[in-house]
Amino acid sequence: MKENDPYAPLYKALDVLRGESITPQEVAATVADTIEQADPPLRVPVGAPAKKALQARKEAPENETFLTAKINW
Repeated sequence: MKENDPYAPLYKALDVLRGESITPQEVAATVADTIEQADPPLRVPVGAPAKKALQARKEAPENETFLTAKINW
């Protein structure tokens, strides 16, 4: 990105939404553990970021747009 890129503020704001990452190994381990279950769930959160996002969504008011982090546009 160039120094005077007009989209720089947007990219910086979106960094807040990215949060922490998960590794391919974490995904593979979760998939392997899930398919070995006799009656696996339809959806399985992978890693701490997914669990945090689902918990935040569960606690969020139903009448407001849900974002995992506030963006100051």
